Amino acid sequence: MGVAENFSYTIVATGSPTITYGALNLPPGLTVDVNTGIISGIPLTQGVFPVTISAANTAGSDQKTLTITIAINPPVITSSLSVTTSTVQVLNYVLTATGQPPLTFSVTGLPAGLTFSGNTITGTPIATGIYTITLTASNPQGSDVETLTLTVTNDSDGDAFPDDLEIFLGKDPNDPNSNPFVGTGTVALLNITSASIKLNFAKPNQDTIAVKGTLSLDPAFNPAGKIATIYVSGVAANINLSAKANNAQPTFKRKFGGTKFVVPYTLGFGKGSSKPRWPRWEWSTRISSCPRPSAWSSRFS
Repeated sequence: MGVAENFSYTIVATGSPTITYGALNLPPGLTVDVNTGIISGIPLTQGVFPVTISAANTAGSDQKTLTITIAINPPVITSSLSVTTSTVQVLNYVLTATGQPPLTFSVTGLPAGLTFSGNTITGTPIATGIYTITLTASNPQGSDVETLTLTVTNDSDGDAFPDDLEIFLGKDPNDPNSNPFVGTGTVALLNITSASIKLNFAKPNQDTIAVKGTLSLDPAFNPAGKIATIYVSGVAANINLSAKANNAQPTFKRKFGGTKFVVPYTLGFGKGSSKPRWPRWEWSTRISSCPRPSAWSSRFS
């Protein structure tokens, strides 16, 4: 047992009638409950203490010697070493440890978006991934070093829909039963046939990405009155479709690296060449001032 650690010991005795318990020469910080025989508290001083414990009733009493050794222990980290969060959740991780005060804590290897103060890691991670964070707890007697595995996802409720897409559609990203789409929506992949990237080194936020491709849909699909939700690397927008070629120029905002960009783009749908029982809808889009896309997908409802 160490200084500043919770201590508990129960005196056990037989006999009747009712027994009263006692303890003499307890270490500072400890007390005894005369009714239950429980010795408890937080020791304040190191040392070896011969404690006289007793049990008594109207028939007599008995005494024994209990030796309690209180040491000054180095810290031992007790907080969880595996944590999962997402890019839309605020993380609040408290680093805890046992050991003789004063305890000091430190961490290294935090991902972008997180900060550490005192004994708490807080913030919202910017990027998904699995991160290894080194935790250290120290006191004058020594230190303990452990590794925290932090998993950052973009799907905190595990429903296969990215958190930022659910937020864009007004759904709860923490509810696995929330369906971001009403009705019988269809998820379809955009098949990119060509792409070009233009980098503007003279002016900031002037990079552009232009892509073209095809989208295969069910033969019975009628785009009239439908909405396409386009999701590109964390950026989403709704496009109203029609039976004819449709062009729209919505604008929306999203944080990239702490800076807000307004991202205009044009999305056109027009019925192109088709194979039997499997029509093909050609599409094109141009996105300005946007991060490079890692995945392209579309949802129709």
